[in-house]
Amino acid sequence: MERAFVYGKPVMDPYFTNREKEISLLISEIGSLKQGGAINIALLGQRRVGKTSLTKNIMLRLDNDRQVIPIFIDCMSMPSIRRLSMYIAESAKSIIFHNRASLHLHLF
Repeated sequence: MERAFVYGKPVMDPYFTNREKEISLLISEIGSLKQGGAINIALLGQRRVGKTSLTKNIMLRLDNDRQVIPIFIDCMSMPSIRRLSMYIAESAKSIIFHNRASLHLHLF
């Protein structure tokens, strides 16, 4: 018998359902970045309600968007602020290196 719910890891299609309202709102907010906007988004909720699943499904939808490069950071695996800042810096360097031909960067 097939399980009705997937748990213990992020949920992807076809099991990820009924989040179109949240996805539309977040994609719209992220879209404001393309017009030069600046946003901060905090996705808050109790454990195991689907925050990671929602985030990863949005990242999939943005996969071919060359203007927005999403980065997922699992803060639960970061032992310290120092390690988190190092991870962010390493991720940024990697993204710039792998996308340098298509990125229009203003470095200062």
